[in-house]
Amino acid sequence: MSEKQGNQNWRTPPDFWQWLQKHYGPFDHDFAATATDSLCASYSTDCLGADIPQGRVFCNPPWRLSAALARRLTSRFHSHGSFIMLCQNATGDVWWADIAPYCETVILTPRVAYVDPTGSRRKSPNRGSILLAWGGPYVPGLIRSERWK
Repeated sequence: MSEKQGNQNWRTPPDFWQWLQKHYGPFDHDFAATATDSLCASYSTDCLGADIPQGRVFCNPPWRLSAALARRLTSRFHSHGSFIMLCQNATGDVWWADIAPYCETVILTPRVAYVDPTGSRRKSPNRGSILLAWGGPYVPGLIRSERWK
């Protein structure tokens, strides 16, 4: 990956994870993780190829995979429990418009300041963050805003 593209593997910050667990968890599986950064005991390293597990699933995929993963979840999500995906605010992107009728979208404020692969907290990205939610108690097509901090 070129320096211009930057690192796409931004980790979920601990304070946001605590808020997410309290309001949407507890989560059983981290769907885009490694052994060193998984937030759950159970995790998948290949979010585009792995089977979607049962239970409550969290995912903070690399940005470049967000559109493909959201489309995959929309086309394949049935009765797997619930799935929450954290990503940059893509509400102006074509891929989000394609999947929005099939998931709940939560626009987060303030912006989430992610953690880089070395464990250092970084400035908030130039886009805000959203949660996309499938299954469980989530309402397909609903768009709402939530203050997490």
